[in-house]
Amino acid sequence: MTIMENNCVKDNIRREYNIKRWFYLVYGTILMFSISICYAWSIFNAPIVVEYPSWSELDFSLVFTVFMISNAIMGVVSGIIIKKKMGKPFLNYIIGSTLLILAFIITSISNSVFLLMLGFGFFGGAGVAFCYNATIITITRWFPDKVGFSTGMLLMGYGLGSFVIGKIYSSILLSGISWRNIFFVIGIILFIISLIASFIIKLPKDDFIVPLPKKPIINKEEIETIELPPLKMIKRRSFILIFVGIGVLMLISSMGITSNARNIVQYVDSSIELGQIATIVGLISIMNAIGRISIGFFHDKLGLRFALLSSSIFFVLSIALIAVATFNQNIVFLTLSYILFGLSSGMIIPNGAIIIKRFYGISNYGINLQVMMLSGVFNSLGAVIVGLVQGMTLNYYAPVFVLSIIASLGLILVLFIKRP
Repeated sequence: MTIMENNCVKDNIRREYNIKRWFYLVYGTILMFSISICYAWSIFNAPIVVEYPSWSELDFSLVFTVFMISNAIMGVVSGIIIKKKMGKPFLNYIIGSTLLILAFIITSISNSVFLLMLGFGFFGGAGVAFCYNATIITITRWFPDKVGFSTGMLLMGYGLGSFVIGKIYSSILLSGISWRNIFFVIGIILFIISLIASFIIKLPKDDFIVPLPKKPIINKEEIETIELPPLKMIKRRSFILIFVGIGVLMLISSMGITSNARNIVQYVDSSIELGQIATIVGLISIMNAIGRISIGFFHDKLGLRFALLSSSIFFVLSIALIAVATFNQNIVFLTLSYILFGLSSGMIIPNGAIIIKRFYGISNYGINLQVMMLSGVFNSLGAVIVGLVQGMTLNYYAPVFVLSIIASLGLILVLFIKRP
């Protein structure tokens, strides 16, 4: 075969794979959009609260707590399985789809808090973990030239789904359809979407050729990596800084604001209508989705260091602005601050996933990513901190100020993050 013929063959293979990988990314984003529905629990449980008034708020909080714990633990298990299967996602999708349909069917017939914990909590958290891991690990393997963008795109779907589907769910409830029937149908839909993924989403073959970049990569450090298993990764100073700085401190601050966004608006303007509150708070979710895909672009085009530092500084500044707006009780300023917060918090979330892959390689990415995501266990502390400080001060600018300090501590740790 001549050089020209060989190049022609490579070009054909490159075009074929390029079409396939973009299809995978679109379907993966739809899948991530769908499974994030579980994070709309605060909306989903509204009719259940009405049907079972004797169940306390703590009972419903415990259901989501079980979900988060199951998601964290089974995320690591799913990472181990996908590692054993040489990165092939088929088994993870099969397990995930089965767990999700079990979760929603059990929830649809629940008449006790235990069944809610078992169904939505344990099976739901586990099902999301298996599908999430398979999608992130497999699809980003198709984009070695666009790791940031592909990760950001998938996480954009994951962040936007709960907001959009939560709105649809509320509208369907108003039409008079039982929440039990809705849960049953949701379970079937999630099962079908996840099951289809098990048959169509595959790893790149050995002859996979990365599409030629439009311009050469100047900074080789952006693509160089080492391969580390989780036990060695967690001993690295760089990982500890990522885990504590981004995973714990910054996400505690983010969760503290997000979980109290509605209360903060009502504190600033007690006369504001419910529809306006929903719109202002909804801006956080919309901008969060935009932020997730934007940070991926920054990572790919401007470099890891710039993306990490700029997004972290932007995040701390946005929380400080919310504190100022809350103190001055200016609803217009607060709305603008929420837009900045949504955008910057969306940027923070993908940073960990992108950095873990670029710092510690793809061989153990499934397990390493889930070890990183164990930091999510601490996120609920944000709401606790706001509740405690607000209870002592009877205002919301004091707890937001405390969150800005916590985020600033995270920023200080981020400044010391260096490639291992």
